[in-house]
Amino acid sequence: MSLIPAEEFDQRLRKTRAALEQEGFDGVIAYSTAKTQANVRWLSDYFVRFAGWQHVEASDYIMFGSCACLVPLGGEPLVRSDLPWDNHRLALLSHYPDADCTMELGAELGRQVKARGLERVAIDNWLLFPAEYYFGLTREAPGTEFVPSRILSECRRVKSPLEIDFHRKAEQVADA
Repeated sequence: MSLIPAEEFDQRLRKTRAALEQEGFDGVIAYSTAKTQANVRWLSDYFVRFAGWQHVEASDYIMFGSCACLVPLGGEPLVRSDLPWDNHRLALLSHYPDADCTMELGAELGRQVKARGLERVAIDNWLLFPAEYYFGLTREAPGTEFVPSRILSECRRVKSPLEIDFHRKAEQVADA
């Protein structure tokens, strides 16, 4: 169970959507890995714990250990992970009901972008976003402009009262 109340996640979603509207985006893709968890966890409370390489029948090996949120300007957000064995934990942790696993993270996000009619989508953590996922996005949503962005990093920079309280408590523990 989360230490963060649902109202905090709702506030984060409103803050993200206000930033999207201000920047002229239809949505944002937040991308995280086992080592860089911040943006997806901040939005949905889900994070991946493991990363590695897995042999699959259609290919030699694929990397696993990442997840992404798609937050549209309107409509329900979703979270996807590439860890099928973590599906139960994903459903328990995610603040969003539309939470699932896929072995084709980029293509699945592209299908969702296309189905929602999104034309201009920010990709936060662009420098971490794998080329393979980007190719899947553009293949499945060819009419969409995908733009490198730091929109979520900027949203997260200004802390909420709850986040400030967490920082103060962490400081007290560190001092002790």
